[in-house]
Amino acid sequence: MTIRELAKLTNTSYSTVSRALNDNPKVARETKERIKNVAEQAGYQINASAQSLATGIHRTIGILYPYHSLRAVESIYTVNLMQMLRGELAIQGFDTLIQGYDTIGEDVFHLTRLVRQKKVDALLIIGYEITEEAVIEVAKYTDKFILINPIHDAWVERYDRIMIDHHYGGELAAEVLVAKGRKTLIAIAENSPQFQERIKGFTTIVHIYPGISFSRLVLPSGTFSGAYKFVESHLEELQEADGLFIQSDNSAFGVMNGLLDHGVKIPYDISIVGYDDVDWCDYSRPALSTIHQPKTNVVEAAAQTITSWVLHGKNGSFRGTFKPSFIERKSC
Repeated sequence: MTIRELAKLTNTSYSTVSRALNDNPKVARETKERIKNVAEQAGYQINASAQSLATGIHRTIGILYPYHSLRAVESIYTVNLMQMLRGELAIQGFDTLIQGYDTIGEDVFHLTRLVRQKKVDALLIIGYEITEEAVIEVAKYTDKFILINPIHDAWVERYDRIMIDHHYGGELAAEVLVAKGRKTLIAIAENSPQFQERIKGFTTIVHIYPGISFSRLVLPSGTFSGAYKFVESHLEELQEADGLFIQSDNSAFGVMNGLLDHGVKIPYDISIVGYDDVDWCDYSRPALSTIHQPKTNVVEAAAQTITSWVLHGKNGSFRGTFKPSFIERKSC
């Protein structure tokens, strides 16, 4: 079936059908829905190549995500977030191209390949690891990009972004442990900006309460195996604590397993709060209490904004900040 035959079926013009199938706001919603329903029933498929030539729109969004050449396993949270973004974009009729950027010595020219070669209409850039230099390079080729969970720094203020209030997330973790009556607290995190912000929030609350002992331990590697091995080298310190705040759920799983293998009872001897709220939290033993990052809010805001810019042109800027929440399970 051709688009002209579809126009006859719907008793509309060729141009109206074309606009309706491309979600042009000039077509009334009722007309648009009627044309799309008829097209679906008739088995009409849009010729993506022809559509792209006619409109200059590929209906493809690029997702740039951070990977670390020295890290064997990527962030569970980032993987979940990308899956959710792909799903939400697909619902809105967009495909995705995913490209990683190395957090050590990334070639920014390579980073801009998707937009330079016009393979995508816009970009979603995930992570604290993206640098100002890289974003400046991206901006040379497109203004249709959104930074998702970037670093808290002055240069970020110039760009469209979606932030998570990690300082508040750290505060929540501290409030929970103090409310549980824990007095000797340890925060465990890598020396990375995103984790530093969480620890700052945690520290702010801990210092409000008298009688609370607090220390921080630096995690060399946030992977499960790295966190498990960390327990071996810090067992004595960890056994003296009765409350732990751990930078991510993936790290928390490693620490919990290490402690359990040394006879530490969780949460009786020690309460543990993780961060991210990945799916595995429900299946760990004990189930992990954690700080929930609002992935659904982030995904919906990012997908709706970026697709609107592609289809209707960019009009204004986007600034969004979402607050985490605490999910109580069995480890705390």
